[in-house]
Amino acid sequence: MAIWSIANAEERLAITGEKIGLAERCGDRDLAVRARASRIANLLELGDMQALETEIARHDHETYRLRQLQYRWHIPLLRASQAAIAGRFAEAEQLAEEGLAVGRRVHHQGVLLFHLGVVIAIRFGQGRFPEVLDVLRESDQRYPSLAVWRCAVAYALVEAARDDEALVEFERQVKDEFALVPRDHLWTTCMAFLGLTCAARHDADRAAKLYELLLPYARYNNRMTRIGIGSLGPIAHYLGLLAATMARWDAAAEHFQAAMQMSTRMGAPVFLANSRYHYTQTLLAIPGREQEARELIDQALAGARALGVRLQLEHRSPGTPASRPQG
Repeated sequence: MAIWSIANAEERLAITGEKIGLAERCGDRDLAVRARASRIANLLELGDMQALETEIARHDHETYRLRQLQYRWHIPLLRASQAAIAGRFAEAEQLAEEGLAVGRRVHHQGVLLFHLGVVIAIRFGQGRFPEVLDVLRESDQRYPSLAVWRCAVAYALVEAARDDEALVEFERQVKDEFALVPRDHLWTTCMAFLGLTCAARHDADRAAKLYELLLPYARYNNRMTRIGIGSLGPIAHYLGLLAATMARWDAAAEHFQAAMQMSTRMGAPVFLANSRYHYTQTLLAIPGREQEARELIDQALAGARALGVRLQLEHRSPGTPASRPQG
């Protein structure tokens, strides 16, 4: 727990592997199960979905053998998160409700938050994020120590075209160059929401600081919880948005390409569609690549329509680069 942050997933993965091995040699199946929950989160952060699926199946098997319902509620929520990443939203919602029901049976105090994490991930992927605005504000009132609610509210307001209110929420987080945002396991989720809001506002100055903060984590995938429930996709995608906001088009294109590669490897079509769309918007700003962009834009939009989703900030950029500063 002392080293649980971001950019050390490999170290944490090695530690959980050692922990599982020791627990199994000691015959402590309870400890091994808890260690596997941490391992799942590390694999999600690394974007290794094949290993993640294997680990969830093993986690399912081991918790069934233990016959302790207190561990079983993780399984449907983990699988709901995986379904959301794969764009299977109806399945994700059903699994999320199953996980919530099991968690309530064992009176687990955190199950409501983990269930909400899945709902947030689903609505985020669908492009229906304003629908969770009220519950985000309620959560901010109930858990004011978690900055992630306020960061998510700002983005929900942006997508709802309530820009004045979004600005108020955004400004609450920018004091002392975002130093008020805790460097905990939710930090990259906060940065993702703030990055989206910053891009929508074409705020190049704030984008520069966000980009500087987020750049060391470019090769990781976002994870929203410590046990691998919920994801907002490759961090490279948000770096692309921020670079485009600063009119650093070549850097933006490179980040979006990296994000598309990770999303393809993860089997994450919604994340891929969003990165592909903003990649095409970025290409429109690079001399000599406009024709390439026009050839790709229809493909990006068709992919989103096939999934039945609305792309991030799509309504902010009709025919012009989504993050291009105006004026």
